[in-house]
Amino acid sequence: MRDNVISVLHDTSPSGISKSQFRKLDQVASRAVAAKTLTYRTVDCDFDKGIMTIALAKTPYHDPSVMFIANKVGPQTTMYELFVEKRGRVSKSTLFDRVYTSYRDVVEKFMSEN
Repeated sequence: MRDNVISVLHDTSPSGISKSQFRKLDQVASRAVAAKTLTYRTVDCDFDKGIMTIALAKTPYHDPSVMFIANKVGPQTTMYELFVEKRGRVSKSTLFDRVYTSYRDVVEKFMSEN
């Protein structure tokens, strides 16, 4: 069975982020919240620009420590990027798993430092 795609634009093309991919990202964020490391999460979708952002911060008053971005760059292509506070962009790929692995590792590093 093919996983549904949460499209980051108003069309039906198969770019965007799947529900299972979003769940994987959310599980990492939930572990960080449970560890009381990165306790504030925002999810923002700009359907006009085709961008979805998940940002994790220490509190609502801090700048994001980690940002995962899915950006539609073509009719069937999504670019995934990972930004980390004070380091800038640390990963960029059209392969979700490659950027997800970096995201997971960065968040786990934040948890181990606290």
